[in-house]
Amino acid sequence: MYDGGTCEHIFELPKAYRNIHRMLKPGGTLIGHSPCNNWINHSFYQISPEMVYGFWEKAMGYEVLHLTLQPLLPNFAKHVASTTNPNETGKRPRIKGDLPKNSPLILNYAVRKPLKKMASGSKVYQTDYVEKWKNDDAVV
Repeated sequence: MYDGGTCEHIFELPKAYRNIHRMLKPGGTLIGHSPCNNWINHSFYQISPEMVYGFWEKAMGYEVLHLTLQPLLPNFAKHVASTTNPNETGKRPRIKGDLPKNSPLILNYAVRKPLKKMASGSKVYQTDYVEKWKNDDAVV
């Protein structure tokens, strides 16, 4: 399945993502391209790497096959960067690479649905807050 920049225009983003999940067959792949930074008023949302890792990988059990950030402007298009995985580091994704400042960025990603069904009801929280709540003994 391909989302070439549609979901960020849907107000009920979680519902759109869960509908994609229902449509994908086990082992199916979602390829997505979404505005990530400096695209003010382009859409309702700017999708971040944290969304891919938090929702698709952690909550839904998908495998992240690819995730990069790329400047939209043609003269910077070769400056592609990856990020760390917050599910491995326990911290928000950090950019690995050199990106131009103030350039609109696009998030390119591919995720694969697991072959076996996961337990439903997984909640999505940003990594930094989950770690803080653990350290503060707060209820999540």
